Amino acid sequence: VRAFLNTICTDIDGTNKKINDAIFENLGSIYNIESKVLNFKDYGSNSSRTRTLIIGVRKDIKISPELLFPTKQKEKTIRDVIG
Repeated sequence: VRAFLNTICTDIDGTNKKINDAIFENLGSIYNIESKVLNFKDYGSNSSRTRTLIIGVRKDIKISPELLFPTKQKEKTIRDVIG
């Protein structure tokens, strides 16, 4: 869902803020965090669904979260899925 990161939530400190801000404020000192809005049809799904993926990797692990996002694949047809 494209607007997910801008949705208001109540943070652990009781204040209302954007989900994106809450994630970075609470986890940004421990994790390297990346987010992307992806359409699942570009990653092998047979349906067009836009989703926000957030990946965090502990800072002591020397891997960029960017490397963990899925690789684009050819869109599957219904025949591919159920055939």
